[in-house]
Parts: sequence; structure tokens; C-alpha cells
Amino acid sequence: MRIKTRKCLYCGMEFELPHGNKDYCPGKDCDYQAKLERQEVSYTIGNDAKMAIRKNYLLFRRFAGNQKRTELDLAKLQNKGFDQFGYYRYKEISGVWHYFVHEYSFSIEKNIITIWKT
Repeated sequence: MRIKTRKCLYCGMEFELPHGNKDYCPGKDCDYQAKLERQEVSYTIGNDAKMAIRKNYLLFRRFAGNQKRTELDLAKLQNKGFDQFGYYRYKEISGVWHYFVHEYSFSIEKNIITIWKT
């Protein structure tokens, strides 16, 4: 029986593989370190999304407050840090897409952002 030689996907060292499909060095923590790196990328993406949602929420509170409906110039809000991808869900209401940020929702049409407080 011939023993296969593989290259570790994490550190690049070659190791012998008597059976199975192992991608990382046996007896080392290469698989664990690779997992930590993958998780760090996921957490970074998640943190960026949370920060965008928080920034939008603070802007909406500042500019819309408790008003049921507010219309603003999109460029003005973008200059203040608005991120059009900072929302956690969306829904079509009467043919218009609404994007939700906590108790607010917003839609964008022709460089005007409309903010509703629910």
C-alpha cells in the first residue's frame, strides 16, 4: 500500500497521509489556527454591518426624531455618514422597498431618502 503525501493548507508543510482526507498537519494545531482565521474574517464582516446599522440609527434619531415621516436630501445624509447598506431587513410596501433600522425604516428614490418611524 502506498502512503500519500499532502501539503498542509495552513502552514504548507508536507505530511504523510496513510488514510483519509486530512488537509492539515496531524498532531499540530494547524486546523485550529485556520479555523480561528476564518472566524476572524466572519466577525469582521459582522462588526462592520453592526457599525453601519448603529450609525444609520443615530443619524435617523438625530434628523427624524419622533416624526412619523421625514424626507431628506440623500447627499446631505451621506455626508454625515449614512450607509445605504446599514439595515437588517427589508420589505416591499406598496411597491416601494423599505429597509429597516430598529424602529425606523427608510426608502430611497431620486436622491431623496424618506425615513418613517414605526
